[in-house]
Amino acid sequence: MIKNNLGVAVIGSKQYAVNLLWGSSQDTETTNQALNKSLTLMSSKLYSVIGRFQGEQFAVGDKNIGHKRGQVTLLSAIDFDGSSFCGLFPADNELWLVIGVDKDGMVHFDKSFHSKDDAKKFFFDHVAYGYPWDRTYSPSDVGVGESRSISELSLIKGKKLKEKGAGQLMPLLLSGVGIIIFFVIIYNFMNLWLSGRDKDILNEEPSPAVSEEVRNIPWEGKSKPGSLFSKCIKENGFIPVPGSIRSRLDA
Repeated sequence: MIKNNLGVAVIGSKQYAVNLLWGSSQDTETTNQALNKSLTLMSSKLYSVIGRFQGEQFAVGDKNIGHKRGQVTLLSAIDFDGSSFCGLFPADNELWLVIGVDKDGMVHFDKSFHSKDDAKKFFFDHVAYGYPWDRTYSPSDVGVGESRSISELSLIKGKKLKEKGAGQLMPLLLSGVGIIIFFVIIYNFMNLWLSGRDKDILNEEPSPAVSEEVRNIPWEGKSKPGSLFSKCIKENGFIPVPGSIRSRLDA
């Protein structure tokens, strides 16, 4: 259950990853090297990288205490204004949190406890007086600094835990599957459209052939002797002209 996991703090209606292993570096190359070593040391694949004023900071998660991919890291979700702060805070799932962030935004403390007494002891022994904090927060009965709840520290979106390996490639795989599905749908649509078009063409009735006008040609399919020429001229009512073919035929 969430109330028994030291890695998950409930604040309001949201869950945040706490009790992470934090490290820092000056540039991306050294961050990657240090992060990979920490992941190997912790036998973990969960991590988050956060940009800070003086470089980068990374956090390594642990599934054994409730961390999982997609959880927002609490210390990245507190709106940082350039002032250092530390605090002892109760969470909404019966955990007690001890946190500390310096002027460069670097996380110094990110601890969680089941017992308020254990949290108070750690807070006084290692946090409250171990750094010149600009602001200190704790419950009124503790008597150190301001009494404020952690939700009053302007919680923002924050950075989520990612997962090395297959979990890191999952968004790319999902995108690839989406593209394949899209093209399969387009392919099937085009096939249906083309098959319907071909069917319409096959079902069209052929245009009636235009028959040639049948002409009454007296000598059609026959040789053309002089008698046929004469018959043709007579049927068409031609007037014979002296010296013409008809005149010679009549003679």
